[in-house]
Amino acid sequence: MSDEEIKQDALDNVYRAFGKPEEEPEFVHLFHYDKGLNIAKPGSYGKLDAVRNEMPKGVFLAGDSSLKPVLKQRSSVVSAPQFS
Repeated sequence: MSDEEIKQDALDNVYRAFGKPEEEPEFVHLFHYDKGLNIAKPGSYGKLDAVRNEMPKGVFLAGDSSLKPVLKQRSSVVSAPQFS
């Protein structure tokens, strides 16, 4: 997506959620990051909960950062594609 397409998509989502204001925003600033954090789609956490509930005791999902603090040696790195 181009920068303009990304900006328009973001504004469309804001307008859909909160309604379109009488005036257009004065500016929209787009930030580019080399690495980002993946955001799960709606329903993803419910699916993970269902899978976790079916796992045998003592077996855990790799990279699952939402586990209880008892498992302190868990970390995950997720990168998102660059928009250019």
